[in-house]
Amino acid sequence: WPSMGFGPASAQRHLAAIPRPPFSTTIGLMFRRAPNEKHKELLRELQEERASALRRISGTLEALIRELHASRDRVHRATGPERERELATWRDLRARAVKYRWYLEVQREALGMRRHDVLDEFYRVPTELPESR
Repeated sequence: WPSMGFGPASAQRHLAAIPRPPFSTTIGLMFRRAPNEKHKELLRELQEERASALRRISGTLEALIRELHASRDRVHRATGPERERELATWRDLRARAVKYRWYLEVQREALGMRRHDVLDEFYRVPTELPESR
């Protein structure tokens, strides 16, 4: 094989032709460096934004749940076509509340919180439809 251009000498020539990063860069890739101050600041800002999003989502969910309870009362008082409109409103509000409940779980996971069973104590989305008349 050496006579055909293959072998240790050929491999050395091919390897020598490959551009290599400086030794310090190679070492830096092998060992994680401590984050610098700008990186730490960026991570802090990202965490603050995640927490802020969590507050916005939970506030929206709380408002939707309050609206659902008020809508349920309107459904009980309404009759005829008005009742059908109120039922449609109630169903729309519930669908939005279920979506925001899911958003809340996703945002909590982004912050590292994995247990969501406690959420039902504080953010109980009504599951029953108002009974028919």
